Amino acid sequence: MPSVLAIDAAWTISEPSGVALLRQDDDLSWECVALAPSYAAFHRLAQGDEVDWSTNRFEGDTPNPRTLINSAQRILGEDRPSIVTIDMPVATVQVIGRRAADDAISREFGGRKCAAHSPSPERPGTIGENLTLDFGSVGYEVATTRTTCGSWNRLVEVYPHPALLALLNVESRFAYKVSKSIKFWPNTGLDERIAKLLDAFCSIRNALEQEIKGIDLQLPETASTLAGLKRYEDALDALVCGWVGIRYINRQARAAGDDTAAIWLPTNGDAISESRPSTFGTTTVRRSRRGRGIANCAAERTTPVAERSQRIPKRNVEDVDSSDGCLCCQQGVPVRGPRICPLCGHVFKGNGWDGIEAHWRAKHEDVAPYAQFWASLCSQHSSNRRKR
Repeated sequence: MPSVLAIDAAWTISEPSGVALLRQDDDLSWECVALAPSYAAFHRLAQGDEVDWSTNRFEGDTPNPRTLINSAQRILGEDRPSIVTIDMPVATVQVIGRRAADDAISREFGGRKCAAHSPSPERPGTIGENLTLDFGSVGYEVATTRTTCGSWNRLVEVYPHPALLALLNVESRFAYKVSKSIKFWPNTGLDERIAKLLDAFCSIRNALEQEIKGIDLQLPETASTLAGLKRYEDALDALVCGWVGIRYINRQARAAGDDTAAIWLPTNGDAISESRPSTFGTTTVRRSRRGRGIANCAAERTTPVAERSQRIPKRNVEDVDSSDGCLCCQQGVPVRGPRICPLCGHVFKGNGWDGIEAHWRAKHEDVAPYAQFWASLCSQHSSNRRKR
């Protein structure tokens, strides 16, 4: 029967990685047969031990794909996992910076605060490279845009944040990351933030239980520290990675990227596919909702300001640089008239771009630094003189 080994892989060996193992039953329903907050805990499950979720700390470790597959086989009864899903940049070439897959995700989901992180030679660096090579050596090739959805024996890269948009049917990034609790709820105390995180974990678990039976994850009523909650976050992320793997096996997923790397997303009527267009192949320049590119700026000159601002898609771009060209041009922002934020459509009053730096740092700095945005603008859009 089909099965999915799902890994929420840490980008450093100092942090633990969540692991889930899912299997389809004879009635075609899916079951969680193993769930652990670290590689070591998963291997102990394969030996017949239970996970002690109250352990003071789960250690990070260097992942060993061959050992992970062997442990999964032992749990499954010697069957190999059909696929491996992983939240980690993987590719058929060396990853030294942003990939077409990262750009595609950021362009499509940036406005929903789910832009992709930027990989580098250091993070995940050799961890990601060795994972890719070692999984390949045991028969799991990287799934790219050339891969037929549903193909077995593949290493399928996934990204929990946009997947959760579909699973939870929410419009914007779901707040559940322990490390960002202060950012999510800046004026609340520790106890309240812990309670909010546990509520968020419960929402994710409940949604997953509608898709996967047998999820044995008992959440605590409270916790004394944020660090004590990270194990539950990692386990839930692994389950989300597994859920996307189920969709992939059922041919209800699509690839964003190119023929060297792809991030797979759930489809089949989800919030993702209905509210955002598909992104296939290499990175391309996106148009605004009504298809207006820079060539149509002239036609916009006589359009009322309020209508023009409404035509700017309210979304962020995680990585803005000169290779992408002017962000305002990409979004069809008019050259003439009041300046308009290309990400949220805010209309600046007064003298041209007055107030843009404060606006950007308050609204969009977490996605792209202000300096990168400003450097991307063409001379016509960056001019502070208001054109009429």
